[in-house]
Amino acid sequence: MLDLEQLGSKIAGRAARELGQAVSSIEDSDLEPFDQDRGAWCRSVLTEVESVGEDENLALSDKTPLIRQQLEADAAEYDETVEQHLAHHDNGLGGYVAELALWCKDQLQQAEQHRAKAAVLPTQTLDVLSRYQTTLDNQLLKAIRALREAQAWRLETLDAAAVEPESGNAAAA
Repeated sequence: MLDLEQLGSKIAGRAARELGQAVSSIEDSDLEPFDQDRGAWCRSVLTEVESVGEDENLALSDKTPLIRQQLEADAAEYDETVEQHLAHHDNGLGGYVAELALWCKDQLQQAEQHRAKAAVLPTQTLDVLSRYQTTLDNQLLKAIRALREAQAWRLETLDAAAVEPESGNAAAA
């Protein structure tokens, strides 16, 4: 059990060395597969952002359907119009597009880190570890049950030993 409890930090250390980063712990989400559809969507959005470029007269056009859809969805999430939602961003539409591009880059970077972690800890290894964890849990429960039975037997034996001398003293009196 102790080895398995420490396994997370060992894996994190190994991942840190592989990635050249400081990884303090591995989250559950790190062990789940990355959503490939979201990755493809992010790459498409970044392509749209690159097609727009640094245009100061930025306007959503037919070239940017994904950005426009996301902007409309974000505005609807906050029960706002598109104009109201853009007012919350520095530099209006340009600021929104920059934040969306930054989010997409972050998602793709996480996907890359996930691929690196998957290389360090393959899925088959996770399956084996989970099987061992179940076995160890069962063995631990059996050991605890045996300990409790031994403690109960010991208490009964001690109680019986304590009662015998008292009954012997009562017979002598």
